Formats: sequence, structure tokens, C-alpha cells
Amino acid sequence: MLVHARADFYAAGKPGPDDMVLLIEVMDLSGTDRSVKLPLYARAGISEVWLLDRATDRVEVYRHPSHAGYRESTTVGRNERLTPRALPIRVTRTADAQRALVTFERSSTAT
Repeated sequence: MLVHARADFYAAGKPGPDDMVLLIEVMDLSGTDRSVKLPLYARAGISEVWLLDRATDRVEVYRHPSHAGYRESTTVGRNERLTPRALPIRVTRTADAQRALVTFERSSTAT
């Protein structure tokens, strides 16, 4: 989970949905991440969720939450670039699904 910076470093309480910039989940084999958690995240208003599916070696990206679910979704494969909407970084998936190369860029252009 990546959250917005706060002066108190969240000493006053845990981050809530409005504090979250990006939520990343490594999916388990039960499927609850997509079928149970994802709708809850959308209803809570978490703006962007990445589900890392190790079984298919892909990242499912969900953006623009609503009470009915996420209005935008895309799937990214190995060695494809992915940029969080709210951060000027790029993530390039490596051949190993457990690792990613994260680079900070001056541009905040989303991909």
C-alpha cells in the first residue's frame, strides 16, 4: 500500500481509503482478491488497485472506483511498463514475477 504523506506519519491513526495512492495485492489461489476484496476496495473509493496474478504472470490494474466496481481495468504482462496514476514512477516487470524494477521519473505521464 502506498499512501499520501502526512505530517504526523499516521501517528494519529491508520490510513483510510482517501489516504491511499495505490494498493497492491498478490493474489492467492482462492480467488477472493478479485471476487471479494476488489468490490470492497471499489466501494471504499480506493482509486487504484493492482492485483499480481502469479498463476498467469500478469498484473491486473483497476482504476476509477464506483459503488458498482471499477470502471477501468487492464492487464499488463511481463516486461510491460505500468505507471500508477498518482505517482511519477514507472514499474517494469522483470522475468521473475516476484520482482519489479521501479524507476522514478520526472514526468507524471500515466501509462
